[in-house]
Amino acid sequence: MIKGFINSTKKRGIPLNWRSLKSFTASYSQMGEDIYLSYLFGPTKNSGMYIDVGCYDPIQYSNTYLLYLRGWRGIAIDPNPRFKKKWKKHRPNDLFINEGISNHEQDLYLAEHNLYPAMNKLCNSDIITQVDKSNGFNVSQKIETRKLDTLINDNNIDSFDLLSIDCEGMDLDALKSINLSNHSPSVICIEDRESPLQGQLHDHLVNYDYIFSAAIGISRIYVHKSF
Repeated sequence: MIKGFINSTKKRGIPLNWRSLKSFTASYSQMGEDIYLSYLFGPTKNSGMYIDVGCYDPIQYSNTYLLYLRGWRGIAIDPNPRFKKKWKKHRPNDLFINEGISNHEQDLYLAEHNLYPAMNKLCNSDIITQVDKSNGFNVSQKIETRKLDTLINDNNIDSFDLLSIDCEGMDLDALKSINLSNHSPSVICIEDRESPLQGQLHDHLVNYDYIFSAAIGISRIYVHKSF
């Protein structure tokens, strides 16, 4: 039984001795984005602020939990109200806001995936039929959305260090809801299915003086030229 546990632990990459433990870094995000983000900010920046749009779970697949453990704090935004209690329990020092983010303040519908809740997304009435039960989704409720700029101003945020956006296809729309001339986080991590250095999202960020830094899975990481 113990031998089986050790073999299983080895396969998962968990360190079993002091030497390997010293070089071990835990990752909570889907593809290790959090390790790269932590590296960008350096080992001494143990306080900072993030805004996590489409935050999902407070720990699983989170791009910001590793920073939270380092002492960072911020705002987490997700249209699914089911995550509110989990955020309050596991990350009580963050502010969880149950809303959707869009470049146009409107009512959208929350489509929840039956097997993979990380795939939950917002959709408008025109495409509800495309995300029906046959595709594994249930359209559960109407969600109010607002611009990220509005949310930032309503919460009296002057500046923040990291913007993480994971909105399952609405990433560019969410990004355009913030005026990057007025609010310029040092680092932006955002999903984009275009090839690196191509597409509307890349062009949009370049126009606001952001420089491409890394592609990790479908996440793209940009740093502001002043960083």
